[in-house]
Amino acid sequence: MPAAVTPPLLGLLLLAGAAGSPAAEQTVYRWLDDDGIVHYGQEPPAGRPAEAIEVPGGPSDEALEEAQERQQRIRQQANELADQRIRLEGERLEQSRRRQQEMELEEYERRLRELEERDDRVPWYGGRPWYPPPPGRPPGQRPPGHRPPGQKPPGRPGKGPGLKPAPK
Repeated sequence: MPAAVTPPLLGLLLLAGAAGSPAAEQTVYRWLDDDGIVHYGQEPPAGRPAEAIEVPGGPSDEALEEAQERQQRIRQQANELADQRIRLEGERLEQSRRRQQEMELEEYERRLRELEERDDRVPWYGGRPWYPPPPGRPPGQRPPGHRPPGQKPPGRPGKGPGLKPAPK
């Protein structure tokens, strides 16, 4: 009795047959056993009716070579496009970095100009603003009513601790 082939192996048989002789057609037989199970084989079983199935041949040698060349061209094109994409992304990234640096430099220069304009207003020394003396008064002269350091302010009679009450 010829070797029986189960349905899952039929696909492998067809591929193996097609790969072995690309242009040749093959015949595969299909039959049922006593239990109703379908079998496939390259030869019909003895004493059982079998259905012949024609399996078309695979592509010719020329068609295979053309397909391989086409596949090679497609891979080469894909590699060229990938290289081009990487190069363009690098250029865009570099342009973006340059634009960012230019914007930061412009912002820095703008702030510097603002600070230079503010320097003409009121300079700060030790956390306190320094104001120049008003025009017409020499720099060392104190305004009227100014007391030297350490001198207490004049008290009002009858007010505050340690002061004598005002005469009545």
